Amino acid sequence: MALVVACLVVLAFLGACHALKIIAVARRTLATAREAARLMRDPALDDMTKEKAARQAAIGLFGGFLSITFRALIAVSISAAVLYAADVMRVVPAPVAIDRLESWEFIVATTLAMAAGYLVVARMLRRRQRADADLS
Repeated sequence: MALVVACLVVLAFLGACHALKIIAVARRTLATAREAARLMRDPALDDMTKEKAARQAAIGLFGGFLSITFRALIAVSISAAVLYAADVMRVVPAPVAIDRLESWEFIVATTLAMAAGYLVVARMLRRRQRADADLS
């Protein structure tokens, strides 16, 4: 039963990350960093323009950092709630489930399952994009 609870904890974390759009926020933050780097390398811009762009990027990057951190804390809290709910309901003691989550076997299996899931989803999205392009 510890394995089931550990899997539910991971699924709760992944679901929360998806619902909280952590990847989208990270992409926007990365785009801000790339744009700032591009502007810093632009020889056509003067130093004042570059400095203004750097300040704006710093604010955007710090905001992205705070947003990602806050969202990640919520996702961890949700997964911890699943873990401790199982403990309170006497399904599996929390230390037992935590031991399962920390085991190398679980970490390897979860990593492989997530990598396989990513490949499947990526393939499905590519097929959908090709089908949409063919319809156009």
